[in-house]
Amino acid sequence: MTSFRASAVVGLLMHLCALQCHHCNVAKPQHDDTWTRHGTHSSRTTAATPAPSWSILDQVNVTTILETATSPMSSNTGIVVAAVVSQAMPSAGGNGGGERQDAAVTFAQRLVILPTGQSGETAASFANVTSFCDTHGDCSTVAWCLYPANGDGGEGAKGERLRITFLSAGGGKVTRVWFSELEVTTAASASSSTPMPVWANSGSVSDTYDIMYYAATGDCATYAFTYGRTRPTSPVAREVREDVLIDVIGNAPTVVQNVLCTVAVPMTPGVTVATPDCLTTNDSVGMAAWLISCWSHPSQFAFQPLSASSAAGSKRTLAFTHTKNTRANDWADLDEPMGWSLLDVGTRKVTRGGFSIDDGRLRFQPTWSHSGERLAFVTLAEPSTAWLWSQVWNICFASADLPTMAYCDTVGSPDQEPNLIGFVLDDEYILYTEQHSTAVTLNMWSVDAKTHKELRVQHATEADPLGVLRVISAVSLPSGSPQSASYITLVGEALDSPPEVYFGELDAKTAVVTVRPLSNFNAAARAKPLNVHTDVIAWPSGNLSVEALLVSPASGAEGKPLVAFAHPGPNMAHAETYLGWGGVGARYPVATLAEMGYSVLLPNIRGSAGYGAKFRTSIYRDWGGEDLDDLLSGLVEVHKLFNTSTSSVHVFGWSYGGFLSAMALTHASERFPGLRLASVCIGGGIVDLISHTGTADIGKILSNTYGGYYWDTPATVADSNSAASSSASLMHLYQRSSAMFSIVNATAPTLLHHGAHDPRVPILQAFQLHYALQARGVETRMLVYPGSGHIPGDAEQLLSIWNSTIEWIVRHDTSDT
Repeated sequence: MTSFRASAVVGLLMHLCALQCHHCNVAKPQHDDTWTRHGTHSSRTTAATPAPSWSILDQVNVTTILETATSPMSSNTGIVVAAVVSQAMPSAGGNGGGERQDAAVTFAQRLVILPTGQSGETAASFANVTSFCDTHGDCSTVAWCLYPANGDGGEGAKGERLRITFLSAGGGKVTRVWFSELEVTTAASASSSTPMPVWANSGSVSDTYDIMYYAATGDCATYAFTYGRTRPTSPVAREVREDVLIDVIGNAPTVVQNVLCTVAVPMTPGVTVATPDCLTTNDSVGMAAWLISCWSHPSQFAFQPLSASSAAGSKRTLAFTHTKNTRANDWADLDEPMGWSLLDVGTRKVTRGGFSIDDGRLRFQPTWSHSGERLAFVTLAEPSTAWLWSQVWNICFASADLPTMAYCDTVGSPDQEPNLIGFVLDDEYILYTEQHSTAVTLNMWSVDAKTHKELRVQHATEADPLGVLRVISAVSLPSGSPQSASYITLVGEALDSPPEVYFGELDAKTAVVTVRPLSNFNAAARAKPLNVHTDVIAWPSGNLSVEALLVSPASGAEGKPLVAFAHPGPNMAHAETYLGWGGVGARYPVATLAEMGYSVLLPNIRGSAGYGAKFRTSIYRDWGGEDLDDLLSGLVEVHKLFNTSTSSVHVFGWSYGGFLSAMALTHASERFPGLRLASVCIGGGIVDLISHTGTADIGKILSNTYGGYYWDTPATVADSNSAASSSASLMHLYQRSSAMFSIVNATAPTLLHHGAHDPRVPILQAFQLHYALQARGVETRMLVYPGSGHIPGDAEQLLSIWNSTIEWIVRHDTSDT
């Protein structure tokens, strides 16, 4: 249920939404009748030299890499990489130790240039860009293009200009596209130009565009962008129309349509840029409604590469994703499904794309081949009546002339949730990332052979490449011609390795990507090893096997008090991301808790990504049912294996993890007698599905999940899942999945965190539970974060969440530790 709208946080989405993970030198679990344990550890310490304690201040200082952009190959500069990062800027410290640590901290977003070392080019050449973004702190969505400085050369010719573009408000009120150029006539180039807007006609309508996303042609001559059109509001009264809940809660106008515009940008200095030309259709361009699913790809639009045989500018075709509106609550409405179309920038002709456009299947992620002859995309694999939240997708491609039918991969990738990156190696393969078990892997699909293959990412200097990187994210390929199509930039990390930017080459024959690090953002974290131990474990639960990470003190899990962290989603997952960064969701301090003597269970219960479509769809009409049993049975099994206490168990989570924590609060002892929760921490969690319907921005998700609304009768419900009971009334199913209807069972002290402006899970959910617990005499505390939406992004609010969670667990710990 996690949601972010701005494309600037694509990389952060991949962390918060756990779409990546990697490995700690473990084999894939081989399950026996009861339990399988695979020992690994992320500790690099010895008994003689204990590692220093990892604090939450260490955690907040871990640099997050949000995105990368890889430049075209120039004859003089080679390839240059840009990275957008988020870094903490502490201004004052707290007590610096103990259980609680305070600091005045803010996150600064920076744009950093990273040369790949293929030529004499250095990052100093782009110092103007870095300085500009450091000053304004809001640069994002980076792109590169290369064009002849004298207008008559081609790529690789002497006299090129390398242009970097990015989004920034530049200290103003609206976000615009900025650019800086570097003339690359020699390897020893001068500094790039001072950043300036790509177009800014003073006093014209262009100055009013608050740009959400953009793309440019390879020669920098044409740009496309979207801006949000809002509905006028009255300062006296705000009328509620359809689902403008965000409008009401956030006290700001709601974007009702993302409008697509294009503009030609003359390369000749001093020439006035024309006013952008905007489409007048009613469709909304982009993925606004579907960002509810934490999809990591912006999936907005992409220009077809200019044909080498055609004159520059003769035809500029844009493939773009569109929906009927931006309303998140319409995400499941297939009357007018999301699809993609082509726009001829010159004639303004729009051609609908895809195949059987009226079949009710969603289509998005348009991705062009280097030749421009093929267009890949992702489509819904299931019929239009399927449970859409399960997100079962297949890769498809069509030829550029848009035949009525396109080829789709009917077998599907291993998890059937691919995130397309682009075509590689003479357009013979499509590269994508996907979660597999507790790893996020880099994969390729052969366009001709129609087969999937997982790539091995190895470090160029490692004797044993296995286990170096377990989570791959923020992947980018060089823009421009296919001559550099084997090069790749990615962000890699593992349980004990903080994220860094890597650059390398892909060998299709060996299915190996050999990389070397370009960045050293997290040198301080690597210098302070985590004093923890990690096991990858699995246990039988019902008719399935469930896998988890168990993070414990370096001495192991034996006899330690146990904490379970339920991930958001439901179709997200825990992964082998860097433990020092925290867990998915609100970045709960997993490593800090482990170093304090707790074992932290990170279970990938049914419904999680990474284990195939059947596993992901197994919670249809059963939220808080068998998935909760998976969580609770994991606690029991860890107790059996490691002799942990069943009377000092703590459960916490955010979003869907908060929902499961509330369900554990009211059902743990009922389903597993002898299991007693010492405390519960609930962040942004649903506690009542009935009141959630109609009050959340995605209230319609429940009708899609349960086959109808709670007021519907079984006779009106189309139940496509034979495993779910179709005889039970919808009212019963909604109540069964709501903690509030079992509140009499709640006894554990409960801490609640909630954003004041949360439209995904409105704050009334937390108020209901908090009030009921108070009325029943159960210890409870509720912390509300002003200005925060579904998941707080403010550094000080995150520190508050981490501190209060640790305090709550420690205060109610009944173990001897």
